[in-house]
Amino acid sequence: MLFLRSMKLLLFKTTLLLALFAVLTSPAIAGYQEEKEKEIDELVKVFSLPFIMKQHMAAEKLAYLGHSDPRIFDVIEKQLLDSYRSLSDDYEIDWASWLAKALGFSGNQKYFPTLRKLESVAPDEKLRKYAVVAQRYLYKYKTFNPIIMNFDNDNSEETISSEMNLLPLSLLRYRNMLNSDIPELHKLAAKRIYFEGITENVIIKLVLFRIENPAPRTDKDTKKWLKKSLCNTCRGFGSRALGSRALGSRVLIAADDDEACVDKVVLTGSRMKKCKKNSARVITTIRVE
Repeated sequence: MLFLRSMKLLLFKTTLLLALFAVLTSPAIAGYQEEKEKEIDELVKVFSLPFIMKQHMAAEKLAYLGHSDPRIFDVIEKQLLDSYRSLSDDYEIDWASWLAKALGFSGNQKYFPTLRKLESVAPDEKLRKYAVVAQRYLYKYKTFNPIIMNFDNDNSEETISSEMNLLPLSLLRYRNMLNSDIPELHKLAAKRIYFEGITENVIIKLVLFRIENPAPRTDKDTKKWLKKSLCNTCRGFGSRALGSRALGSRVLIAADDDEACVDKVVLTGSRMKKCKKNSARVITTIRVE
């Protein structure tokens, strides 16, 4: 009898804790869900209107947005099937090739027959080529999208950071990618951090962690992009000043050209390092209080 009472009390406490957790977390999750729905509506609108430049740009973004909703990709599929036989110039061919890749970013095998059809009968060689590439993406993004669009704190075996409460959806995606154990997602996130000039502390912290603790099978190109994403004077859209915003630390990476290299990032204490690569000069100082 005592055992049953103890079990009932334990069950009651567990239920209460779960209910409290739901109350505390549901507003954040609801906010992300609302933002996600707005994105879906905007993408459906873009792919429904006859502006191929906007569609081209939106198709590229789908590589890192984490969407799998058929509302988006059914419209893309229709655009492709309606137009693939009548592409009139190189720009339209490039546009259609990106739409094919976008179907791959869905991670949904529903679109495999369409991609196989384009591979077989599309008049243009480039479109046939990217229809094949997109078929491989279908398998990758079946794994990638649930990670990218994860609204929970834990999306990997070893979660590096749980600071998600105030992150906008765009940064939550990059946090999820860096928290994963997939090097391809690390490189994708690093590129977006570089080109968007992102300096938020939680994101910089994850980049530093990944530089020091690369996942298994991380290649040289991924390591290069992770380091380059911290560069504050590299030419291009990624140029920005980090100043002292990284985690109460000081991070300065100065380079004379795009191919900056960073031999070592030190997360404890401080260190100054110089290296040369393709005439680039890099000075890196990291101090974590």
